[in-house]
Amino acid sequence: MRKFSVLNSICVLIFCCCFTLTGCNGDSPSIPFNDTVEHITIKDQKSGETVNEINDALEISEFLKLMNSSKISGFGDSEPPGEIYTILFEKDSNKIMFYFKNGMTRTMDDKIYYDKSKHRWVPDKLFLKYFP
Repeated sequence: MRKFSVLNSICVLIFCCCFTLTGCNGDSPSIPFNDTVEHITIKDQKSGETVNEINDALEISEFLKLMNSSKISGFGDSEPPGEIYTILFEKDSNKIMFYFKNGMTRTMDDKIYYDKSKHRWVPDKLFLKYFP
């Protein structure tokens, strides 16, 4: 009987640690991008076709504000089926790339991904205006 309660305690502890590490404790890590940008290119990942280019400083600022206000995806939040877009930020010769998965259902959130992060973010629905 004692062995079972110790095992239960360990499982609860592991679950709580995993839950905390995934950002579900309210202290969500923000998208790791705070640099200035001169140009944004959005491409359909499947076809490679450019679907949007943003060069205007005010529009770039609005795009970044919407993107950076995204909330971290919660524990157990499922992946949406849908189109994947590459978002390429450029400043001089520096480039950084994110991915956006535009879900095809109303019940699943769209997601923003960054290769160098284990986190995914859910953008505000206003973010969708930049995608077909």
